Amino acid sequence: MSPLRILAVVVTPALVYFSLLQLNDPDPMRWIVIYGMGALVTGITIFKPLSPVLYMIVGLLTLSSFLLLLPQVLREAVFSGTEIERELLGMLLLTIIMAIFWVGFGLERSGGKT
Repeated sequence: MSPLRILAVVVTPALVYFSLLQLNDPDPMRWIVIYGMGALVTGITIFKPLSPVLYMIVGLLTLSSFLLLLPQVLREAVFSGTEIERELLGMLLLTIIMAIFWVGFGLERSGGKT
């Protein structure tokens, strides 16, 4: 099993868990969809790698969520572990995961050529 598939095995249950944690959130659907989308993509990856473009699209969607939250967190200028800060970190984490899959499977498809 490739390292990327091993990463998918580790990350998928975490993303499902993050998605379920959102049931108590004031705006749960947004976060359930975002984490659920990540869990679906990584879950499928366990069995069959997807097109690198799909990882890029999911990564760009989560990056846009991150960038939309960032000004609000920076305005507060106090990092105290509030809900919005946790959501920001979650979006950053999911963006990084998707970038790893995008680059990794992109390199695999191109035969490792850069």
